[in-house]
Amino acid sequence: MKREALDRERTRNKKDGSISREPEKVTTAGKQLQKLSEECSAVSKELLQELEKLKVKGSHKRRDSFRQALNSIWSQKQICALEAKLEGIRKQLDTTLSVCLRERIDALPSVHIPQPNDDMKGFIEENRQWQADLLNAVHQKSFQVNNPSHISTVLAQLDESARLQMEASFHRMVLSQLDFPNRPNERIEFVKRTKTHSTGYFVQKDWAGKSPLLTASFFLWNSGTAMQISKMGLVQSLLHQILKQRPQLTTKLFRDLYETYNPLGGRLPNWTWAELRQAFHTPISDKSLQLFLLIDGLDEFDGDHGELVDMIIGFTKLPNVKICVTSRPWVVFEDAFENQPSLLLERLTYDDIKLYISTKFDGNQRYSHRKAREPEYASSLIETVTGKVSGVFLWVYLAVQSLLEGLTNCDRLVDLQRRLDTIPADLEDLFDKILNSLDPFYFSHACQYFQIVRAAQHPVPLLAFYYVDDEYTNSAMKAEVKELTLAERTSREEEMRRRLNSRCKGLLESPLEVHENYRDSQVKYLHRTVKDFVELPHIWAKIFNGADDSFDPVRCLAQCSQ
Repeated sequence: MKREALDRERTRNKKDGSISREPEKVTTAGKQLQKLSEECSAVSKELLQELEKLKVKGSHKRRDSFRQALNSIWSQKQICALEAKLEGIRKQLDTTLSVCLRERIDALPSVHIPQPNDDMKGFIEENRQWQADLLNAVHQKSFQVNNPSHISTVLAQLDESARLQMEASFHRMVLSQLDFPNRPNERIEFVKRTKTHSTGYFVQKDWAGKSPLLTASFFLWNSGTAMQISKMGLVQSLLHQILKQRPQLTTKLFRDLYETYNPLGGRLPNWTWAELRQAFHTPISDKSLQLFLLIDGLDEFDGDHGELVDMIIGFTKLPNVKICVTSRPWVVFEDAFENQPSLLLERLTYDDIKLYISTKFDGNQRYSHRKAREPEYASSLIETVTGKVSGVFLWVYLAVQSLLEGLTNCDRLVDLQRRLDTIPADLEDLFDKILNSLDPFYFSHACQYFQIVRAAQHPVPLLAFYYVDDEYTNSAMKAEVKELTLAERTSREEEMRRRLNSRCKGLLESPLEVHENYRDSQVKYLHRTVKDFVELPHIWAKIFNGADDSFDPVRCLAQCSQ
């Protein structure tokens, strides 16, 4: 410590001597430099006085000794004040030296400048090193307390913060790669109804008790993508929903991936079935979590239905999992779930169907006039339609559409009855009747539309369908490359929607949905049963032969792709 004090004192004297040998004409910058030197001397004296009070034990390095000195005799407030003062001196020193050198250069442009500045340069370098040492010690004060374990605590906190950030990044990456389109509107609506409906909600809550209740759903859809009809898509979607509700499970479910995760390394490897199955096994086996799973459309699964059934039966054996599945009454599902609680919707929908029919008819002005003249017969017509339905809402929808068309054509009630009698009770027969009743002038167009939808293998945006339909003019390829205005987009979509209705009589449709972007509207089958009907071999042969020989749906899709 004494050696360090002597070094500081020698350096201070050297600075004073160097400054005192300045030329007679001292500039303003030179005077400022002298003033800064005096301030540094004052700080040095103050520190030397304090350091003399200490007796450092052991063979610490000078810098360690200096830190110990500050920590032992000065308060945090004093050190902060010194830090601010030294920082101010440093900034002024840098500026003043620059000005001083510039003044000398300007004053002696043609005279060779000797090397009396070597002492000054040495002084500057020593002074900067001294300030750096001191500032470093001051900064270290922020991490020093009476308890030496504080440094370990701070480091642990930093490690914890870094770990949490890493886990958050990993969670976002996993969610991103688990996610894929899955009929979001239908899923959200279904889940929302199960949560808001009083009976379903309280059954779930009573069962879950105080344990966290997680709800996940999946809609198998054979008109969608491969992921929407596969076991990979099923498990991947359920995992995505579970992890959104419980982010802390992400690293637990994908431990091996997390241990090798690099936030700057791009995407994770593609999922394997083994990874997804193992990951999904963890939450469903965790008895601290209660899971309620909703799976719709088992009959639309593209795979081994027996394997799907075995997986679902395995879910039902776990005490913390409840599952609700829907399907057409296929033998494989009836046999698998015959001992499970079940219901047939067609046995519960009579009143709803009757209300739907009455509402549709009462909303028609011509029916209201007929009802006023023949109230008994009008009421019996509603009962007849309701009784013929057999609980199938799709049949009701199509039958009511046909009857409303008759009312528009001023059919009398007896005509409406005859029209109703000609409507087949079986859906397949009904579809065949609609297909055969298409306007011959539009039949070729309708067949082209069905071929385009099947060739696309996924829902076609309504706006894209507009250009697909315009194949002979090749308008999509010739059009100017620019963004359509909202009015232009809406006009084209509405035109295409009307063409679909006039050609296909509702078998293909594009429901008018409220979206920020109208390109979300898609062309799709009225119902999955329509898709099954159209793809029957004898029906598809009729549709294939109904289009022009030169028609190529793949080429049409290619020319409108964006």
